Amino acid sequence: RSLAEKAQRRERNTRQPKEKLSGTKATITIQNYLGGNYYFTVDEIETKENEIRLIEGKHSKTNAFPSLEDIKDGLLKMLLYVNIEKLIFENRIYCPTAVLKLTVENGFNPENLTSSNKKLLDVLDKEAEVNHFQLVIQ
Repeated sequence: RSLAEKAQRRERNTRQPKEKLSGTKATITIQNYLGGNYYFTVDEIETKENEIRLIEGKHSKTNAFPSLEDIKDGLLKMLLYVNIEKLIFENRIYCPTAVLKLTVENGFNPENLTSSNKKLLDVLDKEAEVNHFQLVIQ
């Protein structure tokens, strides 16, 4: 667990030059009912009143859509984040909202998608609806 915590600290201070993110990067420690701690880094957080948005960003520099492997990684984090019951940030309790943010280097254009990417986008929309997270595409 100490290695995971150290990795979390390193990731917190790392900026991926290819990511198109505008918010603040933050660490998040998820504690289960048995007292286990799991250390993650959130690409962006945004707060507004009593809501905090936990944003996982995936980016494509050369393709019309981020890779399936990147998206799967983002979905795993969405499944964790939507199950957070209570989130404390800077000594305040917030209602968390999980957000999967997909970005493309020169802006997202649905006309540039392949038929398989269009199907993937439809599946992602359904996944977001069923699992109660937001999907943002830019």
